[in-house]
Amino acid sequence: MSDKLANALQSVKRAHGDNDPYWRAEVVSVDEDARRIEVAAGESTIVIPAVGFIGDYAPGQTAYITRDPAGPVALGSIGIARTPLSRPSTGTVTAISGSTVTISTTAGTVVAGSIVSAVISVNDKVLIQWDDNGKAWVVGEVGVAASAPATPTGLSLSLDGNTVTATANPSSGATGYRFRFNYGGAWSYVSNDVPVATFGLAQGQTLTVAIQANNTGGSSGWSGSQAISRDAAVKYKTFTTTIQPSDSGTYRNSVNRWNDWNRGRWDFPRALYQGNAYGSGDMTGLAVYGSRIANLGAVEITKATLKLKRNDYAGAGAESAVVRGSTNGSIPGGAPSLTGATVTAPSMGKGSTRTVALSSAMREGLRTGSIKGLALVGPGDAGFYGTGGSMSIEITYVKAV
Repeated sequence: MSDKLANALQSVKRAHGDNDPYWRAEVVSVDEDARRIEVAAGESTIVIPAVGFIGDYAPGQTAYITRDPAGPVALGSIGIARTPLSRPSTGTVTAISGSTVTISTTAGTVVAGSIVSAVISVNDKVLIQWDDNGKAWVVGEVGVAASAPATPTGLSLSLDGNTVTATANPSSGATGYRFRFNYGGAWSYVSNDVPVATFGLAQGQTLTVAIQANNTGGSSGWSGSQAISRDAAVKYKTFTTTIQPSDSGTYRNSVNRWNDWNRGRWDFPRALYQGNAYGSGDMTGLAVYGSRIANLGAVEITKATLKLKRNDYAGAGAESAVVRGSTNGSIPGGAPSLTGATVTAPSMGKGSTRTVALSSAMREGLRTGSIKGLALVGPGDAGFYGTGGSMSIEITYVKAV
């Protein structure tokens, strides 16, 4: 080793310490033809041989002189690096004192400053960054990669009419679930946030279902498949019937009373009013059917048409009834309980009759009994006949015979 190089390394030693295998320097010049890099280190410059990576350096850049920490400075082998690669980037916190953090790393104990000391604790795994002066800083916690959840258990299938519900036990750590299903052919797929899914099943079909759990760590294996069939030997028949409401009336929200509007006229007390006019406050009409529709025993309601007839209340203009489902099977003591989306009937003038098709969700609610009444909730001020005069439902349904 030349005297110049030895003197330069001794200068670096005084600036950085004998135990640090990486010493900060600044690139002075790059000689690509001679494959050499000159760096300023301490009080001197050093020319270091370089190989294929010489193009990674430019004058003014920070570089690190590397040496063999096992031997004396004067005898150590030297090289150059863009970053102090031997400095650990992660470790486990063993102590915190103010903004000073002691960290156990694979390279030994590191005492670091911290910009996140308020949100870390002893035993946390942290991310370490080193500044240009060789000082360590804790800059955050190390994220732990999520592992894939376990395969869901307890998959079961239940049949209600033409609908199959698939349910499984939740998997710990899962953020979503994927079902695969088929009717004897290729698999199809559907996803959900919870381990529940519904499928259609026609007469004579067999449905096969499996489930897997997912999160950011990946997907579980598929569960064992479950199958369910709808017996082709069972005979089904289509029926049509008309269900009249067992009772009807109107609730005035402003006074919290039933049947307190237009006493003695216009089909009082069975009339259904909606809207707000003439000092009425908001009004909600309700027709109830009890459990008579659910008791039909339908496996499917294919069509349900509501018939409405306007009475002579309010102005001469046409208005539309806005219909919403209710869970009330009889007139309640307080305000009616409403559920689901609405359907809107064609507009009608006084004394006219219109029909409106109920939605598939309403039909299913009537079939299962989760909907036992129909309410009028529109903003347009209008009155309609109740029990015996309108609000009848013509239902076409399928039933096993």
